[in-house]
Amino acid sequence: MQLTISLSTLLLTLPGLTSAHMMLDHPSVWGRKSQGSNLETPLNRKSGKNWPHHGAKKDTSEVLELKAGQDEKLPIVCGEALGKPNPAKVCKAKSDIHMGGGCALSIAYKNVGKPSKDDFIVISVNHNCPQLGPFTHSFPMPENLPECEACTCAWTWVPDERSSADEMYMNTFNCKVTGGKKGKIQGGKKPIYFGVEGGVEGGKGGRPKYKTKFKNGAQKLKVQ
Repeated sequence: MQLTISLSTLLLTLPGLTSAHMMLDHPSVWGRKSQGSNLETPLNRKSGKNWPHHGAKKDTSEVLELKAGQDEKLPIVCGEALGKPNPAKVCKAKSDIHMGGGCALSIAYKNVGKPSKDDFIVISVNHNCPQLGPFTHSFPMPENLPECEACTCAWTWVPDERSSADEMYMNTFNCKVTGGKKGKIQGGKKPIYFGVEGGVEGGKGGRPKYKTKFKNGAQKLKVQ
């Protein structure tokens, strides 16, 4: 009898591919206290219980400040290194980063504290994310990014299809924007939601990755 195993199933059974992943490590991240390192796990595409905000609600008053026109460096680490001073001593498995695939930062100006997936607009992309080192990843901010005192932001990651099952990752956090412009973003690109309800379906070939669908660095925004 011939046994057929899909690439996704095979990848999930390989040692190290399910033991650890990557996440945004900052006190402003929703669920950081209640879920801890569980925030490194992929969004559940079947039950949808942790979608879109990894099942987390706004449960912290901490805020991450983003300065318009500046190169923000954010800590993205494996879950085991959450809150630890030296992630390089903990995050050593190459399988944790699934060959990268590209990460994005997006922002929602409305429905603060409870934005829908459609409220987010991508503002910066890092094609070489995540990495095992350095663990401070660069996300340049658009110079005309509108200011806000209380907004909601999200870090999203769609891994390389050569080293991952059909999955994506998302951490939502409180943010504010300083040094920017007055006005509102007109249009803009939405984040890639992959393999989850309302997002792009999984399967072979053509997986959307941030490094192929978005330019690297600060995104071009139209603000009025």
